[in-house]
Amino acid sequence: MGVDVKECGLIDSVLEFELHQLCQPLTTLRCRLELAMMMSGPDEPEGREALVEAVEGGLQDVQRIFACVDRLRERLTGALDKGSCDSAE
Repeated sequence: MGVDVKECGLIDSVLEFELHQLCQPLTTLRCRLELAMMMSGPDEPEGREALVEAVEGGLQDVQRIFACVDRLRERLTGALDKGSCDSAE
C-alpha cells in the first residue's frame, strides 16, 4: 500500500519546515560560541561571563534541537508506517 503523491508533497513540506526549524538553533549556537570565543581573551574581564552566557544559551539551543529531531522522528515514523512515497505511482 503506497502513499498518495499529494501526501508525499505534504511530507516534503513538513520536512522542509522542520529542517528549517532545526537549523535556527544550530545557527544561534554557532554564533553564541564564536562570539564567546572572541570575547574570552585573557585581557577581557567580561570573558568568563561571556563564556557562561554562551554555554547557558547553547544548552537551551541544544534542547530546541532535540525537540526538532524528536518531531522529525515522529513525522518520519508516521510517514513510513503509512507507506513509502517511492512506491506511489
